Amino acid sequence: RTEIVNDDGSADSLTIDFAAEYAYKEESDYGYSSLKWALANKVPEGTYEIRVDAECDQLGGPADMDSYSTSILSGVIDLTPPEQYGAALPLRESILVGEEIAAVFTEPVRCEAFDLAVTVHLDGLSMALCGQTNKCSLKPKLMPQSSRYGVRCCSEEDKGGVEDWVKNDGCDVWAKSKGLDNGCHIAETYEDAKALCEMNGAR
Repeated sequence: RTEIVNDDGSADSLTIDFAAEYAYKEESDYGYSSLKWALANKVPEGTYEIRVDAECDQLGGPADMDSYSTSILSGVIDLTPPEQYGAALPLRESILVGEEIAAVFTEPVRCEAFDLAVTVHLDGLSMALCGQTNKCSLKPKLMPQSSRYGVRCCSEEDKGGVEDWVKNDGCDVWAKSKGLDNGCHIAETYEDAKALCEMNGAR
């Protein structure tokens, strides 16, 4: 069968007929036509050997001039798309900015032949970083909002004279770690830390 396009623009397939208009109107100056072979959803998956036999009307010449057979071509029809196998690597809760992420598929993927769309969902992540320069070894990184870290609140509002609020030289914001809700909070989730800072008129 060969692929055709109906008048309404929909795709269809027909039994190949080289005498039909869709075939001969594409003939080259040498009488050759190139047609698309419709295989999708017509032939089951598997390994096949293909040969094309062409037979013309007998015009009284030598018999071998009225027919032609191609050599046999072997091929595979594979309509099952590859799927991701297991979880992406590395297998841990968090990754560093710039770190490579690898995914394994159920079969080899021809990356050079297809455009692959990779989507990374970063739902429920927030940036964790050190609140005091040169006072801790934590490097900035995205972490799940369920992770627990110490809380340091910031505010653009002038907090001068308010207990435990500090504005260091070179900083544009006021910061506070002590005295938040009558104590230090060293292990809070993102949502709890956000609520705590908002309660203190900060972020």
